[in-house]
Amino acid sequence: MHWKTKALIQNLIARLPDPPRQSVYHALQRRFGGAELFDPVPQFRAGIEMARRMVAAGGDPTGAAVVEVGTGRRIATPLALWLAGAQRTLTVDLNPYLREDLVRADLAHLAARSESIVAWFREAGLEAVPQRLARFEGLARAGLDEILEATGITYHSPGDARALPMADGEADVHISFNVLEHIPPEVLGPILAEGGRVTRGRGWLLHRVDYTDHFAHSDPSITMVNFLQYPEGRWRRYAGNPFMYMNRLRVDDMEALFREQGLAVLDVDAREDEAGRAAIEAGMALAVPFADKPAAVNATADSWILARAAENE
Repeated sequence: MHWKTKALIQNLIARLPDPPRQSVYHALQRRFGGAELFDPVPQFRAGIEMARRMVAAGGDPTGAAVVEVGTGRRIATPLALWLAGAQRTLTVDLNPYLREDLVRADLAHLAARSESIVAWFREAGLEAVPQRLARFEGLARAGLDEILEATGITYHSPGDARALPMADGEADVHISFNVLEHIPPEVLGPILAEGGRVTRGRGWLLHRVDYTDHFAHSDPSITMVNFLQYPEGRWRRYAGNPFMYMNRLRVDDMEALFREQGLAVLDVDAREDEAGRAAIEAGMALAVPFADKPAAVNATADSWILARAAENE
């Protein structure tokens, strides 16, 4: 589907009242979005990668208290961290999108791939907790409340990630997977500051950010940097709705935002999109403020950002 057609449809659906709005959008995603939207493996493996990076930073997922920003419709990432040994996870979302049918389908999908799960953990230099892995198949037949209780996951929605129900220094790690790019900067700053508060003295912030034009994920006719051509006002006419909002922060902007909240950025592990860089270097017109940035910055596809409250250093 051409990205402008998709944008038009999303903007029209966004005008509907809730709850029909979410139901209609979810149905269209199932019909036209592609099977990959409902594959739990990427989010699950992101949880394994978070555990690996936590260990590499000197931490230990065993017994950890986790905060996840942006639950979405599934809990595949917290499930992976639970298998890695996390004791409890508070997952927070502004909107109550979590769906029992998707959670149960994810568990069934993953339970049928227990050998693959073991292999994924070992590739990361980790071991899944055997007793927990053995429970997957049974959990797929349980209700959502039972699944959450069994895996130590607390779902807080509607919730405000700027004001978490946790004490200072209560969390070991504050995480998200492909969420920060969807939050307005003026809201994202306080969320990161709150992450520093709840991890102060012992923990980390560990976030994976996707900097690409998300319309390009379903429209191969455009590059992953296509949205950098448009001035802010025009871009908001395409993607100012809640389904496709993207703040378009570049990797340098994101790192600066972390630092502005009193966080020490320990590592930015970034990956570049080669086709996007080629398009920029071939003379693609860029809007303000992107025109003054290096091509490598504008073409960054994604990054892992590891940070700590500055007083933890």
